[in-house]
Amino acid sequence: MAWRAREWVPDIMRALLASLIALGCAGLAVAFVSLYELVAPDSRYLAIAQVVGWGGVVVALIWTIALVIRKLRYRMPIAWTPMTAVPLIIGSWLLGFLIALVLAEI
Repeated sequence: MAWRAREWVPDIMRALLASLIALGCAGLAVAFVSLYELVAPDSRYLAIAQVVGWGGVVVALIWTIALVIRKLRYRMPIAWTPMTAVPLIIGSWLLGFLIALVLAEI
């Protein structure tokens, strides 16, 4: 579906709002990666959990940027595409937290 001249302004506004929400979620996830240290304070596996938490946020944002670029290339509406990063970011943070919990017991 090609863009129409009247539809691109609301589409850009939705994309900006979705991008702000996704970046806010990423900022919160990055800020709370330090909570892993409370779960596993002196675990030697803490670095693995932190890499999973940080890496998931970075991969989610890169994946979302690739989706947006693909939609721009094919002249499709972007709309809420940046919101696809939010569940990926939350999932990576939770996976890192779970790793910190499990590996702290080893």
